[in-house]
Amino acid sequence: MTIMSNDRTADPTIDATIHPLSAPVGTDDHPELDELDERIIALVLHRAHRARHHHQARRAAGLPAVRHSAEYDMVRRYSARLGPQGARIAAALLALARPTEPG
Repeated sequence: MTIMSNDRTADPTIDATIHPLSAPVGTDDHPELDELDERIIALVLHRAHRARHHHQARRAAGLPAVRHSAEYDMVRRYSARLGPQGARIAAALLALARPTEPG
């Protein structure tokens, strides 16, 4: 079954495919969620690494490391798809990608 909302103004429902549970409710059904968490974490780390590399390349080209308009667009995309929590997720991803200053 697929849950979809065509009216994103009323409720920014997440488009998602719901798979039947492989184990009955009440049994240990966490392994699938644990695997999803590991995949999400890997993607977050990959995104942070790529963004830091992009920041370094911009600095090397004499540009500001961060293009704020692109970050704003990202927050808007996440918010449009995930609602208010999406903006928080985007902000956390952006924070993870920020270069860390020594010291």
